[in-house]
Amino acid sequence: MAAALLAPRGSLPLPLASRRRVVARLARSARASSSAPAPSSSRDVDAAVPSDRPVGGPTVGFVPIEKKRALHVHVGAGRLAMGLLVPSLVQSDVPLVVLQAPREPWNGVYDALAGVDGGEPRLNLEVAHHPGVVRTRLVAVPADRDDAEAEAAVAEILSLLLDGAPDAPPGVFVISPDTERVWLPILAAATSISTAVGPALVPWLGETLLRRLPAPPDEGGASSSSASSEASSSSASSGKQLKTAASPSVPRVYCCENDHAAVAELASLLGARARVVPCVVDKVCQALVVDAAPEVEEEEGVAASKAPRRWTARVATERFPGMILPLAPTARDDPLLPFAANGGDNKNRRGDDLSGPLRLVSDEACAAFLHDKKLTQVNGTHTALAFVALAEAPLATYAGELAIDAPRDLASVPLRSLAGMSERHARALWLWCVAEALELLLDHGADVAKRALGDLETDAELIDVMLADAKMALERLSASAPEDTVGRVLNAGVLVRLEGRLRVVWEKLDREVRVKGKAGMGETHRRFVQEAGAGDVETLLGACEELYAQCDDVARFVAGEGSAKGAGPR
Repeated sequence: MAAALLAPRGSLPLPLASRRRVVARLARSARASSSAPAPSSSRDVDAAVPSDRPVGGPTVGFVPIEKKRALHVHVGAGRLAMGLLVPSLVQSDVPLVVLQAPREPWNGVYDALAGVDGGEPRLNLEVAHHPGVVRTRLVAVPADRDDAEAEAAVAEILSLLLDGAPDAPPGVFVISPDTERVWLPILAAATSISTAVGPALVPWLGETLLRRLPAPPDEGGASSSSASSEASSSSASSGKQLKTAASPSVPRVYCCENDHAAVAELASLLGARARVVPCVVDKVCQALVVDAAPEVEEEEGVAASKAPRRWTARVATERFPGMILPLAPTARDDPLLPFAANGGDNKNRRGDDLSGPLRLVSDEACAAFLHDKKLTQVNGTHTALAFVALAEAPLATYAGELAIDAPRDLASVPLRSLAGMSERHARALWLWCVAEALELLLDHGADVAKRALGDLETDAELIDVMLADAKMALERLSASAPEDTVGRVLNAGVLVRLEGRLRVVWEKLDREVRVKGKAGMGETHRRFVQEAGAGDVETLLGACEELYAQCDDVARFVAGEGSAKGAGPR
């Protein structure tokens, strides 16, 4: 329960009445004075809609994490969270709470359970291509509960996870709009937090909730709430570890977000209250559906329907197991690490296989390399696939006019697998992937790449691994293409994706290799190009230039800025 989380490990939990007083103090101190705006986004935001209750002031006084019972709180239950993060979080030895608001696709669950007590509702999570089913306890806490009821609900959630019962569930999934009396006390109890809320990270989650985490006292004994973070958006966007003034005794906030500039802004906002860790996440999760079969209860010989107690969340994903990469050196044996650490045949106390998507780094240079590798070989390749699909789609009328209503109709244009496109385009995509990998080697150097990819010893090993990874990235995204759409991949806009991903790769390659001559190209780089089957560097550059030109043409045509000359198979 709540007092157990504030007691040193190994100590006896306080009596129930005392525990409830602790939770009551957490909730009362979280009373506020300003309204919390709901997050808004044009894309799938895994955020929760805050309640109408006001928020404002700080939470209770600071408690160092070494004096709390281990507890991880994850915020946001959208496609990526449920398809990648939660399966790893629930398999670790750190008890888990997932916080989500009653919005699609969770509002139906909330509506069914909000007025029902008892029965121990359960949530089963089924992820495509993921072995087994993740099972958690399911709790809905309505906003219309009075203070005592809300405090009791929080006490029950924390007691269920932290009192050490042998039959305790690995996690509790909480659906509630009450950020004031439910979310804040649970977040204040956490030894670590993770997020998957998209654009709502700073303006909603940071400003409304996380900035109210208590700061540790400074050397003079006063609160250090004004301590500033040394993080910068440039360090975050380049994949470097955020350097903050935060104490090791404050919670880590693992930000599983694509916008690392926003993560750096959050670190600056929170200052000494938390250690913000940007995380690179990689998995294509196409859809999330939550449903339940109606249950029937026999009562005096009469069948009576009741609210379902067993719900299932199903996530459609690619086969690739995914990657979770914290961009900060992290010990694999850290008892507060909330993600299941890869261990091959190792098992945790529940007997779960610890092999999984978590990747840990030993230094900043390796983190930066792996971050850029994901952005180029996954985001960049996915974007190139989407533009090739656009180029081969029937976008133009006989009169040369756009035949679809862009961008709305882009959601109906499917991606194409390598087998479903012209041989010329399939070959061009492979050469584009080779160019992306070459750019990584030019940017970071062979020594860093060898260390990041598993302490490789020779250039030959490096070439083999880099080419294998490039091939795997293209093949995995090609395999999931028939279930994906151009509109989802290019959701930020065709010109934004063109300029931010493809143009960056092409211009950098052109500048570093062609404009500067071959001075920056070593023997390892030349061998890499040859063993990729690209011929020589000039042949590779010519193929990439041609593909980029066609992508540029079709992007501007769809955006209403050009002709249809880039459309159609080549």
